Amino acid sequence: MQCLPDSRSVRASAGGDDARALRREHPRGRKADSPRRAGDDADTVSQAEIQGVVSLTGVTELLLVRHGETDWNRESRFQGHADPPLNGLGRAQAAELVAALAGEELTAVYSSPLRRAFETAEVIAAPRGLSAVPVDGLQEVDVGSWQGLTRAEVEQHFPEQFDRWLDHGRGWEDGETYEQMGERVIATLRRLAARHDGERIVGVTHGGPIRAALARSARISHAEARRLGPVVGNCFVARFEVRDRDFRQID
Repeated sequence: MQCLPDSRSVRASAGGDDARALRREHPRGRKADSPRRAGDDADTVSQAEIQGVVSLTGVTELLLVRHGETDWNRESRFQGHADPPLNGLGRAQAAELVAALAGEELTAVYSSPLRRAFETAEVIAAPRGLSAVPVDGLQEVDVGSWQGLTRAEVEQHFPEQFDRWLDHGRGWEDGETYEQMGERVIATLRRLAARHDGERIVGVTHGGPIRAALARSARISHAEARRLGPVVGNCFVARFEVRDRDFRQID
């Protein structure tokens, strides 16, 4: 795991493989191949994985990166599927991460489509002549009615739910559970790894999906991963090896 050397960059945020639900990812600005449906290739890969046809013969190295800071991070607002952009510090954090990764060969850069992640991914991809590719399955957990609220506001309006969340349980009672989020994230990462056998790729995402990968690697629940840490600050990097759909965290 890596964090940027600038201590300002480490800020804690407020916070089954059903591949059929995943859509095909397109680089921004690229036109879909006509006359085929946009989901045809994704369906082919996903169904092959489900049936055991696709098998990784090598190891894919996966770098999961949390996006840079937003104003909502600074204000301790729950972001979920809301779409605030990076702020000035967030853009600086992304630039520092580019320098930290300068010596590493990257084949592809994938990203959550939410702006805070996609803007971070574009900063990483551009110096390498790559295009950041948005992937819906890498989005943050949907926090439902907590979205846009600060921690203080959640504690005021939903005190019992907030206490439960602080105890590493589920807080919001709508939106998406951590388990549902983890299933879609792991399915997405497995499919991306299968496309890049033996290569190193980046996925720019959010705190929840990174904890889901850490939990899968450690064979623990998402709640336990939240309890044990580490703190997933802005532009935090976690590295994994993916072999035959199995995740292993590496230094």
